[in-house]
Amino acid sequence: IVAEGYTGGNTISIDLNLIGTDITHTANLGNKGDGIRLKLDKTILGAIDGPHIYMNTIVTNHGNGIAILGNAPSWVAGNRIGITFNESGKPLELGNREMGVLLGEQADDNVIGWGQSFVNTIANQINHIAYNTHAGIMVKGGVNQNLRGNILFHNGGELNTLGIDLG
Repeated sequence: IVAEGYTGGNTISIDLNLIGTDITHTANLGNKGDGIRLKLDKTILGAIDGPHIYMNTIVTNHGNGIAILGNAPSWVAGNRIGITFNESGKPLELGNREMGVLLGEQADDNVIGWGQSFVNTIANQINHIAYNTHAGIMVKGGVNQNLRGNILFHNGGELNTLGIDLG
């Protein structure tokens, strides 16, 4: 999923998708690039809310699970990034080949995790971010990044060293 430039004055909601897998949550169907890539300009969006990325499964992509590169504020919550669960609740390791979430140098005012009042519970806002080849969350730049209430583990490849990398 790619969103770049002008959004036509509408809020973008990317919700309840299976990206890089199928309904069984076991298939390796990753995209050649990022699972979701946003490059939107807040000077164009104005006072309109930035994109909402909510309750998606984003796995097995050859790039990042989610890449936020523009300066429009985004909200990322309730996602499974690099991990999903089978019917009995066992975690399945389906990491993305780069970061789970990448916040680029121009990305400002993002919320990764809980913090939006229109979602009814904090539990529905927690991102599960695991098994990605590099950092679970990489902050390359931007200002006012809110990273809270996420569950991060087994990111950073064989070393399992990077939950959050502040670059």
